[in-house]
This record gives sequence, C-alpha cells and structure tokens, in this order.
Amino acid sequence: MSRRRIATILFNLAVIGSAWSPSGTGPALARQQEGAEDPQRMTGTVAEVDVEARRVRVVTGVGHATRAMAFHAGTGCRITCAGTDLALEDVTRGAIAIVHYHKTPGGYEAVGMEVRFPQPEGGEP
Repeated sequence: MSRRRIATILFNLAVIGSAWSPSGTGPALARQQEGAEDPQRMTGTVAEVDVEARRVRVVTGVGHATRAMAFHAGTGCRITCAGTDLALEDVTRGAIAIVHYHKTPGGYEAVGMEVRFPQPEGGEP
C-alpha cells in the first residue's frame, strides 16, 4: 500500500472519528442543541428571586470557594417542595434549592427545582 493511500485512509478515519466524538461535534452537538441531554444539577441557597424576570440566583460553596449562578425559571419549570407544586412567588431567599438545568446560549435554563425551607430555630425538626 502506498504512503498516499495510507494518508488518505488515516485522514478519512480522523474525519469520521471527529463527527462521532462526544467533544461537541457531530451527533453529540446535535443532541446538546436539541436539549436532549439529561439536565445538570446544582444544590445551593437561594440568594435572590426576581419574579418579573423569572430569575433565581443560587449560591453554593463554603468560604472563598463560593459560586453563584442565575437561572431562568420559565413557565415550564416545575417547582416543588415535599412533593407539592409551588409558584415562583413562593420561593424565598434563604431556601435550599436543588436546581435541574440546561446550559443554553442565553444562560442557564431551569427545568425543575426542588425547594426546602429552613426550620426556624427552636422549631420542630
């Protein structure tokens, strides 16, 4: 087999391989753009709720290793607390939130949110 033929075969394999790689090209990119991938998850404390903009800012971490992320909670975002559906207006600052989201070109889109409200001190566990 000639060197030219080997080079052509290797080039074709590289092109085919890159089309099927999970690195953000080919079918992997198409699935990501369709939103078909499983949502990512973040657990943190609700720092801010903007009902008009339907935006929730959640902070996670300890000390200097904190991270804040803002999520758009569209009308399709299901918000629950102990299995009961809530409205975005019911989510308050200081609540613990588990946010299921997708990264979109416009930011982070929440698809679901589980909320737990802290117990008052001296209250029932």
